[in-house]
Amino acid sequence: MTASPELLDALVASARLADRLREALARLQPCLPFDGARVLAAETSDPLLTDAFLKRFENLAYHLQDQLWPRIAVEQGMRNPAIVSRRDHADLKEKYALPGSADAFLDVIRLRNRLSHIYRRTPGAKPEASTRSPVSAP
Repeated sequence: MTASPELLDALVASARLADRLREALARLQPCLPFDGARVLAAETSDPLLTDAFLKRFENLAYHLQDQLWPRIAVEQGMRNPAIVSRRDHADLKEKYALPGSADAFLDVIRLRNRLSHIYRRTPGAKPEASTRSPVSAP
């Protein structure tokens, strides 16, 4: 299969977004597992780190959902991926091992959810700095 330029662009953007998320996660590693004190310590040492992780996660999740998966579906002959069921999308993703490790992806989702819940309760944290992104498991 020869990929369209649009699909190739979406793949390159996905890889770039994933790399940026991986960088933020690596920098958060000393703060794991998250609790209120560790999030506050991360905020004190690098005030933008938790925001960066949450935003990068959101960017990647939305890009995969809105750009990459629909382009893959079109390449596979689905005329309108917007009306395809989540199960069909999941089957297509599994067919191409996207993501390569569903368990690793779920770990990142759990980490993001834990951080966003603790972050909102952290004293001194700005409520507008937390993000809520609807993310479904792959």
